[in-house]
Amino acid sequence: MVHMQVLLFVVLAAVAAVAQEPPGKYSIKFDGINLEDILRDNNRFLPYIKCLMDQGRCTPDGNELKRTMADEFQTDCAKCSQKQKAAVDMVINFLIKNRQHEWNNLIKKFDPNGEYQKRHEANLNRN
Repeated sequence: MVHMQVLLFVVLAAVAAVAQEPPGKYSIKFDGINLEDILRDNNRFLPYIKCLMDQGRCTPDGNELKRTMADEFQTDCAKCSQKQKAAVDMVINFLIKNRQHEWNNLIKKFDPNGEYQKRHEANLNRN
């Protein structure tokens, strides 16, 4: 009986999680993460960069970020919610201002023609 209740809870939790995500959008499961804390803490930040650049091991979260990164760059985050777009803008602004080397490496890998970089920097100049 206890196993059945646990199974029912897992199924209901999965259905609730899927129901919260609009079709064709990225997962919202990371929307509550404090990105500023990660960006300012080298012990947390550098493993993500190494994962993205194929220079280190990836956590499941790092793998998900790597999987979506190219699409985000190519589509200007078309599958992002407004909250996710704001988070992406915040992270990019932080990287440009504080970690230019890492930003340049990400651009070389995920945006070799510089199309996204041009669009983003034009948007920054308007704000």
